[in-house]
This record gives sequence, structure tokens and C-alpha cells, in this order.
Amino acid sequence: MVLLTPEKSGLLVGKPGIGKTAIVEGLAYLIQKNQVPDALKGYKIIKLSSTSLVGKITRNGQEELIIQILVNELKHMTKTIVFIDEIHTLIGGKSDGPMDLANILKPGLDRGDIKAIGATTTIEYDAYIIRDRAFLRRFEKIDVREPDEETTVKILMGSLPKIEKQTGCKMKYNEYVTHQLMESIVSATTEFKRVYGLSAMYPDIAFSVLTAAFSQALFKNKNQVDVDDFEEKTNYSSVFKEHGFKFIAYSDDLQFRINHTNDLDSEKKLVIMVHPGDYVPYDIQKKCRKEIVSFASLYPKLNSDGLREHKDLNLELLTLAYRDDFETYYERKETELFLRLKMYAEKNVKAYLQRLYDSVLHQTEKVENYTAWFEIAEKKAMIDVIATEHDINIDTTELNKAFCAYAMKNFGKLSSEISLSSPVLVSGVMDYIHDNSDKAVVIVMDGMSEFDWEILKRSFEGICYRQSAVFAMIPSTTSISRQCLLSGKYPSQLIEPWKQSKEKNEFYACARKYRYKDNQIAYERGYDVSFSPLIKCGAVIILDIDELVHAQCQERMGMLNDDTVLMRQGKLANLTKRLLSSGFDVYITADHGNTLSKGLGRLTGSGVEIETRSHKMAVLKDYADKNSLIERYGLLEYPKYYLPKEYDYLICDVGYSLDIKDESVMTHGGISLDEVVVPFIIARAEDYHG
Repeated sequence: MVLLTPEKSGLLVGKPGIGKTAIVEGLAYLIQKNQVPDALKGYKIIKLSSTSLVGKITRNGQEELIIQILVNELKHMTKTIVFIDEIHTLIGGKSDGPMDLANILKPGLDRGDIKAIGATTTIEYDAYIIRDRAFLRRFEKIDVREPDEETTVKILMGSLPKIEKQTGCKMKYNEYVTHQLMESIVSATTEFKRVYGLSAMYPDIAFSVLTAAFSQALFKNKNQVDVDDFEEKTNYSSVFKEHGFKFIAYSDDLQFRINHTNDLDSEKKLVIMVHPGDYVPYDIQKKCRKEIVSFASLYPKLNSDGLREHKDLNLELLTLAYRDDFETYYERKETELFLRLKMYAEKNVKAYLQRLYDSVLHQTEKVENYTAWFEIAEKKAMIDVIATEHDINIDTTELNKAFCAYAMKNFGKLSSEISLSSPVLVSGVMDYIHDNSDKAVVIVMDGMSEFDWEILKRSFEGICYRQSAVFAMIPSTTSISRQCLLSGKYPSQLIEPWKQSKEKNEFYACARKYRYKDNQIAYERGYDVSFSPLIKCGAVIILDIDELVHAQCQERMGMLNDDTVLMRQGKLANLTKRLLSSGFDVYITADHGNTLSKGLGRLTGSGVEIETRSHKMAVLKDYADKNSLIERYGLLEYPKYYLPKEYDYLICDVGYSLDIKDESVMTHGGISLDEVVVPFIIARAEDYHG
């Protein structure tokens, strides 16, 4: 609460590596999770580099003005806490040196216009901060001591979002399993510190192991960090070598004694690497301490070899079943039975899905940024896939309704959003590709939803890719959204927004805008395409999924089965590999998704101006008939975002379409999460090694 008092900001003081920055990252994490007192809810933390600020100051004084402008901006930013690391550098030390930046900040700090957290070491606090009493008076000193194990775990959890953003690699598991992994890391490093007299402090040493696991995943061209990455890094080789330890690979007792008896009897700091199952004599064991972060440490009542051999093991499901079971399953066959009969039991799967759904639904209630819908859509797809695979009925309609409400109000604002990680709207895909690749192909999977990608990606083993998402145009029809994707235009800018005859021409015109010559541009359809070495900008259109959607008569189960067949055929993965091998960066996305809808009856009445093939929308020019159609079918009047203004647009509510009454169909054209938020996959040629 010190941070919110007008008179005082917070000043973290402690030894290097003790976790001052991590504390602030942990606070940001708790704010994001809404696990803070009401007085801190809704706040955001931004980081300012003090060294960069100091570097901006020159003798002509112009940069001083820039700093003053920055300070004024901070004063007008509500619910914002500024984090200034190495804050001692703001205090001028010499009369002929740079201006004392602390003096610029003092008035804002004094009045509470700027809320700040500063961080510095004990030495620099004594050398610089303490001598500026006026600056010090505006801060409450907080002595940072080495955190205990519980606090270190919280710090690691708070640091994860930053590491994920920096690396593009994500933790594979939910929060519960991830928390277990963090506890295992901290527990193991605690013992190593104690036994080997390691001088490094928490959270520094545990953080080193965490980052090493991410490095391991990236080295293997993975986009998710799993338990194997942690297991491989629990030898702590990089960590302990930094602190003067000698590493010895243990193969067998005799070989070890021949080569390393002197090392063992000396005062050297040793770490002995032992493979699971290897025999280590007692006299060696008693001088060592073995700690492993592995399946065995996470699930000691199960057979770790059995777990490791189980393909696509869902640790969230496993954890839920394991927690509620008190038996032991040490034998491999016993573990296999546990997985089949208890982990995948309907009761367990349903409980897992319900818990996950409740969490995602809660997430929709506090959306602050459009990117939250990308994560929500991905989680919804996972829920729908697992529910369909296990024939469990869990209604996720409320997620679609929440998105529809958001889109009706905010979709028109998305064109002003700027993102470096992925395009926002499909109309920005070509710009994004051009800005990030010199030689690229975009694969447009017509009609592919997050649900479909959740299955298809299972065939992408060995391909390093980053997954994001992008918004399709509304209405989510092929004619509009795919043309916008390939042309870089909004629907109102298209020559023929309701027809696809100009699609190829629009793509070529867009590529020419980036100064590509016609012999460097290619537009093709199908998986068997091949491009000449001259091609620098290519597009491949794949129609499989959209055709399956429109022919679907078995609802989601049918899509699951059809997607599984496509996945096993591996045609998309093989096409991606061929293009990567040819030096292309590959971008995989969709023009729209698909969703399950119930028929309201065929649309009748005058005023329908344009036939769109979509049974989820109507395009009108006759205003007189609009209200009657809205009343009769319960349609939504769409606010015309990015669309030609001379028409009116009526779109079916979530879960409905203008098909035969009460008929269930897979379709698209509406405003649901399933139809509008589509995958955006980035695979770079430089990361592919065949």
C-alpha cells in the first residue's frame, strides 16, 4: 500500500541477483491475475530504463525537454506504476555532468502524480541515494532479503509471462502443473545450495534453471516447454559451472573410481551426473545429493517410463486424476491402466473441462486488450476438441456470446491497433509478412478454425513455429475475408467485395505494391504446388476444410473425424516442410473459421440486395424491410465496420443460421469466436533443419 500513498513511492534495496526486478515482475503477474488488494486492481506497471534516460541528456538541453515531456505524460497516465531499475543513475554526481534527472521527477513524486518503484543495490544506495535527502524523502525504503522457497516460487511464476514473450516459447501446462514444476526447481536447488555451499542467492539460481529449460526447448525447435526440458536441465550444468563446480559424468563404479577418486576426496566442489537406474555405491552416494525434476518427482506413485512413452500426455488431466487417487501404480502396466481407466475417465475429463471452462469464462469478464481473445479462442478450441474426443457435453456458447458483444462494440477500433507480434486484422496479414520476411508464402486454409488447427498441429512435430491469431473480417465470409487477407484492403476498398473473381488480381496488385515483379509473385491452389527459385511472395489456397464444413452432417464429431484424417495424411505439414526447405518463411492462417449453428428457417421477404452463399447474414438496401426481418428471425444489425456504407447488414445471433428450421449445421459468416478469431502460424526457414 506504500505505493499508493501520495507522499511515498517504493524503493527496493538489496544485493545484486537477489530478485528486486523479479519482485516487480511478480507484482505485475499478481495484478494480471487479479490477486491483489482492491487498491491495486486495474493497475499496470511500465518499466523505464534509467541508463537510457541518462543517455538522452546532452549539454544543449534539447533532450532535457524530451525527459520533461515524458514526465508530463506519466502524470496523465492513470493507474500506472513506473518501475525504474538502477534508480541511483538518475542522481547527478558531478557539477559538469548531466543534469540531475531526479530533480525533474521530484515534483511529480511529491504530489503523487507519478507512482514509482525504484530499485538499487545496497552499495549504490549508500553511495548515491542517501546523500540526496530530498529525493530519498519521497521513497519508502524496502530492504530486500533473500526470499524463502515459497516466495521464490511466486517470483518464478511472475517471471514466466516475460520469458514467454521474449522467447516466443510457452509453458505447456496449466497454472497448477506449472506451479508444481516451479516448486520442484526450488526444492532441488535448495538442496544443492545447502550441500555444495553455493553462494548464489534466490531467486537467481532457480531462475537460471528456469531459463535453461526454455533454452533447451528452443534448441529442439519446440514452441512449448514441457517436463522433458526441465528434466534435461536439472543437472544444472550451466548454473553450477558458473559457480566453480566441476562436472563428472558417472558411467559405472569402476570407471569412476579410476578417474575421479582424487576429485571425490579433495575439497573441490563436484556435481556428479547419474542416469536414472544406474547403481551408485553407498560411499559415493553419501558424499553427494541427487535431486531430479522429472515425472518421477512430480508423480512418484506412477511408473515414469510408462508416462514418458505415453504420446501427447495431458499433464493437466493426469494431475487432476492423480490428486484424487491414493493407490500406487509402480509397474508400467498398472500406470497404463491408470491412464486409461482413471485419467481418461468421463468423470475426470468432465471435471477438468468444467474447471478450464470456468477459468476461461471468467477471463472474458475482464478483457482489457484484443489479444486476450486470441488466448480465449485457443483455450475454447482445446475444450471443444477434448469434449468432442471424449463425447462429453460441455456448452461453450457463452464464450461466443461474450465475444459477439465485444465485437459489436469494439471491432471498428481494431484498425488502429498496432502489434509487432502478429497482424490484428486479416487485412494486415500481407503488410506483416512483407515487414518480417524477404521471401515468404502465406498458406490460406479456407474455413480453418482454432478447433481445426488444434487437431492439424499434431502433425507438425519437427517444425518450429510460433502460434498467434488474427481477426477475420465480419461478416466472416470467404468472398470478403479472403480477399481482404490477400489484398491488404478493407471490404469497402474492394472492387467486388461479394465475389471472388478478382481475388488473384488483388493479390498480385498487393504484391506489386511491395515492389515485387510479376515473375517473383505466385498464386496457387492445392498441396502439390511448387515455386520457381525466383518467387519471393507466394500464396497457396487450400479448400479442404471449408468443403468439409459445408458438406458436414455430423456436427463437431464429424469435423473432428475429418480433421483427424487430414492430420494423419500430413499434407499441410509436408507442404510446410517443402516450403521451409526451399528457403521460404511460411505463414499459415485462415480467411474465417466455422461454428455449429441451429437453423432458424430460410430467409424470405423483399429487400435482400446481394446473395452471399452465407446463411448467417443478409445484405439489404431496402430499409423498410429491415425491421421486419430483425423481428422475425432475431437477427443482429451489424454496425457496418469496414463495409460499404450503402448497404445494411443483418447477421444471425450466436448459435443460429438461416438454414432449414431446427437443422444443426457447421457454417460461417457470423460474429462468433469460432468464426472470427483464426490461427496465425509463423514458421521461419532459418529455424528449420529438416
